[in-house]
Amino acid sequence: MPVTPDIIQSWLLRIAQQQDSRAFRQFFDYFYKDAYRLAFFYIQDREMAEELVSDVFLKIWHRGESLGTVLHPRTYLLAAVKNHCINHLRQQRSETVSLDNELQNPVDSSTPGPDQGMVWDEMQQALKQAVANLPARCQLIFRMVRDQQLTYREVAESLGITQKTVEIQMGIALKRLSQLAHTLGENRPITVAVLFFSNFF
Repeated sequence: MPVTPDIIQSWLLRIAQQQDSRAFRQFFDYFYKDAYRLAFFYIQDREMAEELVSDVFLKIWHRGESLGTVLHPRTYLLAAVKNHCINHLRQQRSETVSLDNELQNPVDSSTPGPDQGMVWDEMQQALKQAVANLPARCQLIFRMVRDQQLTYREVAESLGITQKTVEIQMGIALKRLSQLAHTLGENRPITVAVLFFSNFF
């Protein structure tokens, strides 16, 4: 049976109200792949990406009573994963962000300080140009996933293509944008590269 928004919402309610481990497992299995892809996109280390994603899911389980108020579960989860990855990268530079705060404020992104303004503007322009230079279908799929927060399956159904095609096109897009970020990030603090990526999801 297809997983609908109502089914996902029922999982969250069962976790929130009953601490239903089966519902949590269904939530985990359904969203894990997307969460892992995003973590790996930031971290570029398979084991660490898995660990960070597990951290987020574990924290969500412990904060289960608040899940009943979550209106957009996928956005909520991916934003928490993104922020936890940012936290991990910052800790490498002795900066700390609480995972509790990541879940309480999942849409907050790092903002550049005054000394980073010019770099930030440069990166934003580079991002826009890089997305604009993607092949037409690749760009459309990327925008549907990033801007409309659609799942790969939803994109596939909307465009009448296979989910595998969506995965391939997203892989092409993320590879090109990762290469751009690497180029821009050379000889610059890692937090600046994180600011660039923080607008992707």
